[in-house]
Amino acid sequence: MKQTKELAQNKINSEAEAKKREQARLQIRLPDGSSLTNVFPSGDRLQTVHDFVSQRVGTSVTLSTTFPRRTFTEEDMSKTLLILELVPSAVLIAVPGKVKGGTINPSGGGGILSLVISPLITLWNFLYMFIFGRSSPPQEQKKEESSEKEQMPSESPSSPASRGAQPQSAYQRRPLRTDGNVRRLTDMIDDDDDENATWNGNSTQQM
Repeated sequence: MKQTKELAQNKINSEAEAKKREQARLQIRLPDGSSLTNVFPSGDRLQTVHDFVSQRVGTSVTLSTTFPRRTFTEEDMSKTLLILELVPSAVLIAVPGKVKGGTINPSGGGGILSLVISPLITLWNFLYMFIFGRSSPPQEQKKEESSEKEQMPSESPSSPASRGAQPQSAYQRRPLRTDGNVRRLTDMIDDDDDENATWNGNSTQQM
């Protein structure tokens, strides 16, 4: 009697399991970050799912799973969802690109890696701007400092400041003035003195 109940229960479980395997409930993550869920007969080929997703996205896509990690190739398109073990449920990732043989030719530079890294980079940039604010990179700051130094006027030797720094001679002489054969020289130090030294060609001093 007990064995009969066990056999009946096993039969019920087997039928329930078989019924579950009649359909594949697929959750598909699209390139824009959204997702859609659809139920396909387990006997449908993967090509049916591919066409369904490509129509929704508007371009050809490649399909892959994360666990176990696998990217479906053109050869897999002719296999059923049951053979590919996508029943009773599975999660697929759709990435823009065309599948040729066993390789993937991504279109538009998209990829699984970019889908994972892009949100992280965006989050990092947001946190950086929130904490540190907008600041110029070190290279730009160096350029600004160098440009400011270039714009600063350089002191020429003839400027007043530089002339003031130059040592002055004990006395200054005025230019020579010639009166016939006699030349006159005035000493700047003795401006208050009325005496002027004069001499002729024979260098004799006259008062």
